[in-house]
Amino acid sequence: MGARGRGGSLLPALAQRKRFSTVFGFGENAGTTGPGGVWSLAAVLCRTMATIRIGLFAAITLLLAPLAACSPDETAEAEIRAALTQWMADFNDGTADKVCELFAPDLRSNYRGQPERNFDELCALLQKSLKDEARSFTYALDIKEIIVAGDMAAVRLVWTLTIRSEGGAGTAIVSREPGLDIFRKQPDGSWKVARFLAFEED
Repeated sequence: MGARGRGGSLLPALAQRKRFSTVFGFGENAGTTGPGGVWSLAAVLCRTMATIRIGLFAAITLLLAPLAACSPDETAEAEIRAALTQWMADFNDGTADKVCELFAPDLRSNYRGQPERNFDELCALLQKSLKDEARSFTYALDIKEIIVAGDMAAVRLVWTLTIRSEGGAGTAIVSREPGLDIFRKQPDGSWKVARFLAFEED
């Protein structure tokens, strides 16, 4: 009677351990052997943690991929494009107080057939053009290439200038002006033209 009692109380426990070992993949021996079950459970936990670490690493990699793809040179190129586009918009809108913002204080500009100009001289010329009541000036921009090297950048581009008489009288004058702009990154992080060469196509 006592033996049957002990045997009866052990059967459910053994069955439960067998189910536990089957669920976690330990095998029958692991479920009934104390040290083997402990080591098998440790192995499962290690595999689970490894899987979690791999998943977290993959998720972080996916999140950081767009940032890694944007190199410093690509960021500089985008900022330079934006600066040139903004200058074109300001000039075409006649915003005289902003047309000088593209240029660095130490600017040197050379346009074929004209004298070399510094920042103040070029700024005065641009503002005078925008205040011309007899004619209107508009620019179209075509960027051919941007090469960035550290805090310097070279931009090969073509400006197309259209001059019209006020009121639309007469034929518009169109001038294509290929050139090379040398940008330098300023202390405040902005990119400005420090040197440029340009000429009018024949």
